[in-house]
Amino acid sequence: EFALQKNTALGFADLGFLATVGPRTIHVYDKLCVVVLSTESGKIRDSNKIMLMSELKDLNIQHAIYFQFGIIDNT
Repeated sequence: EFALQKNTALGFADLGFLATVGPRTIHVYDKLCVVVLSTESGKIRDSNKIMLMSELKDLNIQHAIYFQFGIIDNT
C-alpha cells in the first residue's frame, strides 16, 4: 500500500506525513533542469522565450536557465 500518490511533487506536509508513517524507502526523481536557448538576431521580438519561461514558472520549475546566443548558423 502506498502512503502517497505516485509521480507527485512532495511538499512540506508530505514530508511530515512520511516522517510520521516511517517508510523504509522513498523513490524520488531529481529536480528538472531546463535550458531555454534564444537564437534571434534582435530584429524580431522574441515572444517564445517569455512564454516558455512563464510556463516553466507555472509548472514550478524554478531552476530554468536562459541563454541568448544571437544568430546561430544552422547549416
